[in-house]
Amino acid sequence: MMSKRRRAAAACLTGFLMITGSAGTVMAAPAQNALAGFSVSLENAYETQNEDVVNTKVMNEVAPESAFEGKCFSIADDYAEMHSEPSEDSQVVGKYYQGAIGSLEDISGEYYLVKSGTVTGYVHKQYLATEEYAVQLSSMLGSNLTTVTGDTLYVREEANVDSAIVASLDYGEEIAVENTAGEWAKVNVDGVSGYVNKDYIDTTHLYRVAESPEEEAARIELEAEKARLAEEEARRKAEEEAAAQAAAEASYIGQQMAEYGQQFVGNPYVWGGTSLTNGADCSGFVQSVYKHFGYSIPRTSREQAAGGTEISISELMPGDLIFYATGGRIDHVTMYIGDGQVVQASSPSTGIVVSRYDYRTPVKAVRYI
Repeated sequence: MMSKRRRAAAACLTGFLMITGSAGTVMAAPAQNALAGFSVSLENAYETQNEDVVNTKVMNEVAPESAFEGKCFSIADDYAEMHSEPSEDSQVVGKYYQGAIGSLEDISGEYYLVKSGTVTGYVHKQYLATEEYAVQLSSMLGSNLTTVTGDTLYVREEANVDSAIVASLDYGEEIAVENTAGEWAKVNVDGVSGYVNKDYIDTTHLYRVAESPEEEAARIELEAEKARLAEEEARRKAEEEAAAQAAAEASYIGQQMAEYGQQFVGNPYVWGGTSLTNGADCSGFVQSVYKHFGYSIPRTSREQAAGGTEISISELMPGDLIFYATGGRIDHVTMYIGDGQVVQASSPSTGIVVSRYDYRTPVKAVRYI
């Protein structure tokens, strides 16, 4: 069966800077072994509002080297400080994180003036990969964002137009591309693998950029809020699951009580009695049924009505207790067994019977389980 996802097209590149293939100003860099000992940490695949973008058109097709002319990457272990002047004693205006991309604006001795995102500042050259080293790193860093550019794009079982359609995509949807082969790209849509024509998708490569102190503070605040919301959601789900489990257990026990209580239908009513076989009154009957399942409830109907949790008649479940009154004073109790019926020790003349819950007008309902 053909599956189909519908997601509103998002303006995914809002606030992004597109790196085009046009030549920029290339800053001369001294001979360096910038990549020696440098390792790419995917743990630092940061999520930020500002990212630089290289349009590679199709995933696994490398962007031209010209796209990185005048560009540089941070190779700091974590981040390099960006200064207002070419000196480490000057004001720190931003953090240039490992793997972040930037544009080389000027050189002043051992410092390069780098523009990255909204931040422009001086970075010591030891923390930068430039020229051919930047090109080498370009394919190792960042992440791909692939979107659908056609109105409706069919995902086919095999890489040809005659193959069966296994899914369809709408304009602007983001998809995961596994690899490319000729005119086709292998994609994964909600766990379903298939092929799409590369003419109808566009892949953009995203790189992290520097952060100003204000942006860092805003990000940390946002991350803390996300963590708080995630914790609240996890707690809410845990509470819902616990409540659902408790309700299921209560429902099971209540049904067992209802079935157990009905075993004694026909046995005698005895005022003040609590024996399910030799005789019990109304409150003694329900007390003894509850006791069989490990629940201790008060002895008289008025005391039983004062305990537990009051519920509405519409909420009744098997095992719940229903109370009746004479002259405004509670004087009788029954146990609900489902389908509008109750089991009760009714009177000396009828004994323990099953009847409609509304054979008298109920005044209260209580749940103990």
